[in-house]
Amino acid sequence: SDLSGVYFRLTEDIGTADAPIRAQLGISNDTPFAGTLDGNGKTVTLSLKTSVGIGLIGYAGGATVKNLTVAGEITLTAANFYAGGFIGMVQWADGAVTAIENCVNRATVTATAASNAGGFVGRAYGHLTVTGCTNKGNVTTAGNYAAGILGYIIKSASGEAPSLTVRDTVNEGNITGQTGIGGIVGGILTGIFCVPE
Repeated sequence: SDLSGVYFRLTEDIGTADAPIRAQLGISNDTPFAGTLDGNGKTVTLSLKTSVGIGLIGYAGGATVKNLTVAGEITLTAANFYAGGFIGMVQWADGAVTAIENCVNRATVTATAASNAGGFVGRAYGHLTVTGCTNKGNVTTAGNYAAGILGYIIKSASGEAPSLTVRDTVNEGNITGQTGIGGIVGGILTGIFCVPE
């Protein structure tokens, strides 16, 4: 199940630097997370290392994440995938918007091979709105397209062009990679509708 319509609200921090969480939501491209995760001002501390889409949520489509801080380390070891502090990859999801609101990323996000990386989202094929967020984590890729907020946005496999809206959002982390390196967005494919506010 993609947990569409399900609302989760944290009542305490989850994980610590000494005992981080080693699991993620939305682990499959076939069942992307589509619910609401309200962090309620709490922090989730992660230690993730994998060779597929990776983040607190690996795959999302039409999800909402708000009022949450992510800390720890997120490491992607394979090429041609996506790593983000909050979401590895945003899917098209029949045009549903994925929203990240009032969140902070403190996690270090690293792609050790040629993959996209972002403090919040690695890659987006679907509509994405980021509002009132701050990236404080360092983001690195061995390849192209890395940024403090979104590594790369591109048309879906069936040709739909997603939109990107970024409001009241800043990057304070160090971003490194080959080409397509940005504070907010690393790469935007031609034809994408973007609204920086």
